[in-house]
This record gives sequence, C-alpha cells and structure tokens, in this order.
Amino acid sequence: GKLSAGLAHELNNPASAVRRSTTGLREAISTLREANFGLCREDLSDEVLAHLTEIEKEVAEQMTGSPVMDALERSDREDHITSLLEKRGIAKAWELSPALVEAEADDDCLAKLARQFPGKTLELALRRMAATIEVEKILRQIESSAGRISELVKAIKEYTYMDSGGEKEIDLHDGLESTLTMLHHDLKNGVNVRREYDRSLPRICAKGSELNQVWTNL
Repeated sequence: GKLSAGLAHELNNPASAVRRSTTGLREAISTLREANFGLCREDLSDEVLAHLTEIEKEVAEQMTGSPVMDALERSDREDHITSLLEKRGIAKAWELSPALVEAEADDDCLAKLARQFPGKTLELALRRMAATIEVEKILRQIESSAGRISELVKAIKEYTYMDSGGEKEIDLHDGLESTLTMLHHDLKNGVNVRREYDRSLPRICAKGSELNQVWTNL
C-alpha cells in the first residue's frame, strides 16, 4: 500500500502537468488563430509572411539551447521588453514579453520586426510569434510529462514482471533500476543513491518479481 501510494503520487505529477498544459495550449492556439486572421486581412506580401514563419521556425529550434535564467534576470528582461513594446504602442505588452524573452528577442530583433510590420501589423506579428513560442514550449512540457509516465509504466512492468511468470534469465541491474524507480518517491527526500554496478556479472535464472521484493525490503 505504501509503495502504491508513492507510485500514485509519482504518476499524478506528470499527469497533472499534462492537464495544465492542455489548457495553456488551447489558449495559445486561440491567440495564434486570431493573430493569423488579423495578418491575413492586412496587405502583406507573401515574402514578409514567409520570413515571419522562418523566424518562428528558427526560434523553436533554438529554444532547447537557450541559457537558463534566474528569476531576477528573467523579470528584468521581461520588464525591458515590455517597455520597448509599450513605446511602440503595443497593447497589453506584458502578455507578450515572457514568450519573447524565452525566444531571446533583443532590441535589434524587435526593431527589425517593426520595419517589416509597420503600424498595427507589428502587434499582430508579435502576438503570432509569442503564441507560436508558447505552443512549442507547451508541447515540449507535454512530451516530457508523457515520457515520465511511460518510464513509470515501464518500470512497473519490469518490477512485477507483468508479462512473464516463473523463473527466467534476468539481469540483476535491470531489477535494481526498476526498484529504484518504484521507490523514487521515498528516495528523493534526502537520500543519496550511489550506483556501483559490476556489468560483467552474468545473467541469472530467478523469479524476477520475487527478487525485486528483496531489493525493495533492503
């Protein structure tokens, strides 16, 4: 029961993250749809729109390698971007600045966009870009959370040897790893696990699920 409770907690965290992310994704897609509709009504060339698409693509590809900022630095950059946008007459600039900071947009980038999208089209272009960045960010969060759930389900199957019964040839290290995953909820609070495996050990014939009970009790 204790093991099940811990496992349920471990599964609930990524599952809740996926649920929260889908809400944000729905809002981002709605913003993206509205911005696209607005841009379609403006007299913009295909080349300009294609360039905007290319910028969004480059930003999405570079987001993985973006440096991690502390909360103070991020807040300062968001305030700076918000101030720049407000000077250009952008309404609700504070809604756009977090995504633009995520994309590492600087003064030169915003100035270039302002030249390409004059007047009110700048706000539409920035809203579309911010929404695109937010969609990419949320998709990665969902992918990460879903991956964590898959890892836990895999660990459960390996821990219990769900698909097989009786004795079979097993790798001791696989059983140890699945046991550590199952116990992660208890181990993450101040417990340091050091792995010193001997990968030259041969596979042994045993009842894997029962052997994992031994590792759990130890």
